Amino acid sequence: MKTTHFLYTLILLTFAILTPSISEALSVHVKDVEADPGAVGVAVSVEVEGAAGRAGGSLTLSYDASALRATRVSGGDLAVSSGLTVVDNLGTAGEVRLSLAGARGLSTASGVLVT
Repeated sequence: MKTTHFLYTLILLTFAILTPSISEALSVHVKDVEADPGAVGVAVSVEVEGAAGRAGGSLTLSYDASALRATRVSGGDLAVSSGLTVVDNLGTAGEVRLSLAGARGLSTASGVLVT
């Protein structure tokens, strides 16, 4: 019985170490950007707060396709420093779909996730 109890304790302890506590509410927002009509290469950043411990997720951004065109997405400082892989789907006008995944959770709670 002691061996079984020890094994369960070891499994629970391992789970607690590998599963970060995520108690803070996640907030996602897009920074305001101003540009002249016809401007090229305008970068729009997506920032997060309360993201510590999260190791992945998905996000869809909607925009006015008659006024803007999304051409590429790159990982921001938070994604890059945490080793997150960012996969984008720009195939639908008016939408930027993102999937993010990493082997470990984010060590920093807030910052630029993607640009």
